[in-house]
Amino acid sequence: KLQFLYLIALYTKKQIEMNLDTDALAKQSVRFVGLLDNHLQLTVDELSKDDYYWATGLALAVYAGFEIYRILPDVFFHWKRDRIPATKEQTLEALSTLDVAYIFFNKMVTVLFTYHMLQYAWNFSLWTVPDARTFLLLPVELFSMYFVYDFFYHCFHRALHIPWLYPLVHKHHHRQHAPFRGNIDAINVHPFEYVVGEYNHLFTYALFTQFHTMHALTALVFIVVGGFYASLNHTRYNVKLSPLWFAVAAHDIHHRLNQTSNYGQYTMLWDYFFGTFVPSPDVFVEEKKAQ
Repeated sequence: KLQFLYLIALYTKKQIEMNLDTDALAKQSVRFVGLLDNHLQLTVDELSKDDYYWATGLALAVYAGFEIYRILPDVFFHWKRDRIPATKEQTLEALSTLDVAYIFFNKMVTVLFTYHMLQYAWNFSLWTVPDARTFLLLPVELFSMYFVYDFFYHCFHRALHIPWLYPLVHKHHHRQHAPFRGNIDAINVHPFEYVVGEYNHLFTYALFTQFHTMHALTALVFIVVGGFYASLNHTRYNVKLSPLWFAVAAHDIHHRLNQTSNYGQYTMLWDYFFGTFVPSPDVFVEEKKAQ
């Protein structure tokens, strides 16, 4: 694992000298396949000590981030006694070899995604010291980006449930009917699904930068908070900001009770708009009490 992680990290660092044009991306893809096939012409001797430290640091930072995501939900919400109930039959307690392989590969891909996100933010975002305007705009920018992200994610997720496509990709994730491991269950998906979901963040951010110059801090918070939300969605902690914005119970109902509903990741607004929103019993009861 460490050797493969190290090679991926070296590869991401090597990309720094390449431009983000179509030909360069095609060459990078070929080189990546070559790495997997042990034919990449890249050795430690070709890289300086700074390259080694930079690439290794990036990979280790990503891995540390995954570990933080794994423990944060328990740190913040261990006091909550009302975890969404699930039967033992609904819970996939043991991970298979394929589960471990997918989780490991998806962590590796995240190193590449992180590099590409940083590279784009470096070229198209502000890197000044955050001022009052930056912090005032931050909530509006985040709300807007999560809203737009989830439009594309909703459509993609819904497509993954098309009967002929479902067993090829998304069925693997739904082997877990009652997620409880947080980040581990969140990234235990088919690599194709994971890559599209991750790079949808970059696509959304790039889309916004075409019309509005954002601070690099926005990109950082967008990714970090998004990762935390995705992890929390797979813990069964009964946490919600609102029934239609972010509610763990809404995603849990997609896993446990109705796979043709609640396709959103961060918000159920698009599900409400498209008629696929199904409130969980817990949320419904709490809302009736509030009324």
